[in-house]
Amino acid sequence: MYTVAPIARLTRAHALWACRYQGHKGLLKYILEPPVALAGAAHDAVAKKNAETVDILMKFMSKTAFESVITPNDKDNPHAIWNQIISCYASTSSNNKGRVWLKFMRYEYRGNLSEFINNMHKMLIEIALVKLGVPDNILCFSILSKLSEDLWNVVDNIIMNEVIIKSPNATLTKLQELVHLEESRKKKTQPATSTAKAKEQSDAAAALMHESKRGKRCNKKDRPICKNGKHNPLITTHSVNSFKSKPIVLDTGATHHLINNPNVFQPTSNTSMKIATGGHSNFLSATATLTNHVGQKIVLNNVLLVLTLNRSLISIPCLFEKQFLIKKFKNDEVEIEVDGGYQLLGSVKNNLLELHSSHFDEMNLDSACYQSSPESPNWHVRLGHPNPKYLKHLKLEDQAIECPICKECKSKALPFSSKFKAVTEVLKAVHMDLVGPFPVQSTAGSLYFLTLIDQHSGFKNVKFLRQKSETFNQFVEFKNQAEKQTKKLLCILVSDGGG
Repeated sequence: MYTVAPIARLTRAHALWACRYQGHKGLLKYILEPPVALAGAAHDAVAKKNAETVDILMKFMSKTAFESVITPNDKDNPHAIWNQIISCYASTSSNNKGRVWLKFMRYEYRGNLSEFINNMHKMLIEIALVKLGVPDNILCFSILSKLSEDLWNVVDNIIMNEVIIKSPNATLTKLQELVHLEESRKKKTQPATSTAKAKEQSDAAAALMHESKRGKRCNKKDRPICKNGKHNPLITTHSVNSFKSKPIVLDTGATHHLINNPNVFQPTSNTSMKIATGGHSNFLSATATLTNHVGQKIVLNNVLLVLTLNRSLISIPCLFEKQFLIKKFKNDEVEIEVDGGYQLLGSVKNNLLELHSSHFDEMNLDSACYQSSPESPNWHVRLGHPNPKYLKHLKLEDQAIECPICKECKSKALPFSSKFKAVTEVLKAVHMDLVGPFPVQSTAGSLYFLTLIDQHSGFKNVKFLRQKSETFNQFVEFKNQAEKQTKKLLCILVSDGGG
């Protein structure tokens, strides 16, 4: 029983390639059994099968695999070629084991759980093929450690199961159940509602949706505008305070004022904050000035710039301090009074409280200018205190001024006076100090060390001691050796008497 399924080219994925090739056209024995000397018709039949096997092997190899496996001596021997393939791609050598393990450890979860599970299965097959010998529980913990934070609750449940955590295949099967669960949830449909209610919800949801997400639809109520640098003859007046946007909406649940027009923003600054959905986005925080129907102005603080909004939102909790009154009249007209003095007019549409006669004032953009000064700047300070010759090379009109900072940096401190009497020869004075014992002994078993320093030459000698009683013998050894080399006598031994 064999298969004639197409075979991919041999690359690093040897395990799956080998399984498919070994059953191809019943040629298994020609690659697994060494050739036997035959004669006559049997020899011709076997030679034909060997040639067919070699032809298939070479045909389904990548260029890199062909150059690594095929040699002039083995080009007619399928058994030798197969052994060379195993040696290169499925050997249990240290290098191949290291390659497989590093590939497994370096693999990262990229958000697609189904793809992650499939790749983990392939890597487990490679690990088993090279006989890596890693315990199953270690493989399970390594697989789970690659998952992202949003799957940590699943990881905790798997770790608490003593049966699943001991089998990598069982761990991946448990993760596969999560994939099937997510797929089944996506297939469920929401119950049907009435046409009127669906349309109302759609209009209310679309009220805050960005135009790029809703498709391009022309609004006949929009006034004509000038664009592309050309004047529109239908325009009779130009207003610097107008912006093509839907009416402003009052929102009781917003924690900030949200504005979609950068022109009404006043001094802006970058900030990063977390929103309630758990996502991370960059916002611009500033202030904006709101003008009502009679020209009264109010400054809104803590305003965020969100360009993806189709209209601006005003947070009611952030709008007033003491009093906020709403009066509703016929035809859904609304009158709003803020802190007893500021009035807004609007209407209720699609369950949204819209302000039709109010707008935000655009800020006056700053202009760049150049101001000349009769006083020449101190280029030496501005350029980081360079050498005067570099300033001459730049041809800057800078007067030579003494720089106190440069003087302080180039000044040197006088040597400190020593409390020891000066000496003029070696061995006139030797300083000795014993340090220890240390809580951890060295590899040689030492717990102390003795330092001997010649005051005149600065020569240092360190002796390592296992016991404190070895100090005197080490000192005598140093003294005899130093006196013999310098042909001078040690005169003064300086020590603090401790150790």
